[in-house]
Amino acid sequence: MKNKVVLIIIAILFVAALIVSVKIYGRLSEKTDPPANTLSQSVSEKNNSDTAEGNSSENAESDSVEKAADFYAFDLNGNKVTLAEKIGKPVVVNFWATWCPPCKAELPHFEKLYKELGGEVEFMMVDMTDGGRETVDDVKAFVKENGYTFPVYCDSDQNAAMTYSVYSIPVTLFIDKEGNLSDMRIGVLDEETLKSGIEKIKGVK
Repeated sequence: MKNKVVLIIIAILFVAALIVSVKIYGRLSEKTDPPANTLSQSVSEKNNSDTAEGNSSENAESDSVEKAADFYAFDLNGNKVTLAEKIGKPVVVNFWATWCPPCKAELPHFEKLYKELGGEVEFMMVDMTDGGRETVDDVKAFVKENGYTFPVYCDSDQNAAMTYSVYSIPVTLFIDKEGNLSDMRIGVLDEETLKSGIEKIKGVK
């Protein structure tokens, strides 16, 4: 009889302990696991924040304006000329050399558009005159032989090339009348691409 009573008491205590354990576990679970809707909201807010930051960054980039760095070169008479002197009109700067086949291939396009545009756009055809492979006399002879009338400048001090880190040619810069660098193209341009770049800096849509 006594053994039965002891077993019953032990059973009751075990059940009671089990119930208490379940209640304690339930309370701990509520504290450590956030509700699903709260977690979802925080992820949504982060995505919205990231999107807002991304849009802000994109807007900052689209609104940013890069001013064209000034440089100097020399005309065929030896006079020093700067890019800054040309600002006020759209400016096209082309880096080229008489020994460069791709350069020579695109020069007729520059000549044609220079003649068509008259005084609307400034052209600066900057020859990579290093005094060795390319001399001022070489440039003069080449221009005369081909009948080019666009303004030619000699980068005898390599100031222009160093300013724009030009190590391979041809390279063409498109600068608007406010002095903002609209585009920088590396490689030979066809007539349509050149014309499109010029229309952009002229504000033609």
